[in-house]
Amino acid sequence: MAKNKFKDAEVLLKTALSQIPDDYAGLLLMASCCVSQNKLSEAEKYAQDAHSVYPEEPLALSVLGVIRTKKGEYDKALNNFSAYEKALPGNPNTIYNKAVCYDKMGRKQEAIAEYLRYQNEAPSGEFNELVTSRLTELGYKGP
Repeated sequence: MAKNKFKDAEVLLKTALSQIPDDYAGLLLMASCCVSQNKLSEAEKYAQDAHSVYPEEPLALSVLGVIRTKKGEYDKALNNFSAYEKALPGNPNTIYNKAVCYDKMGRKQEAIAEYLRYQNEAPSGEFNELVTSRLTELGYKGP
């Protein structure tokens, strides 16, 4: 997958998962591989399987959130990101993802609150320019 050979990786991962179908890491890798190929329904199935195999490990929730965001299922994605953040707080990307979900759902005040929280938590974060731009577009004037 590191060389963007997703079809080759998919074949290898399917072979591995046929031998060890409850391999949490393998299921998440397969979900990521499917996302990279825009096979979102397949990706969602693998991420759900990973969550079922190891429900106390929150990474599958974040992966599900990303997949569901890509599918336009913002309410489901928001639930996944919120559950992930509750289990494993402190990831500013999760805050950003929650902001995007609120934004896409038209929930302006919640989106602004999460974008501001992202800026506070990650003042030099990778999404900071996007967040600043989006806050302006939403009409946020500052404190």
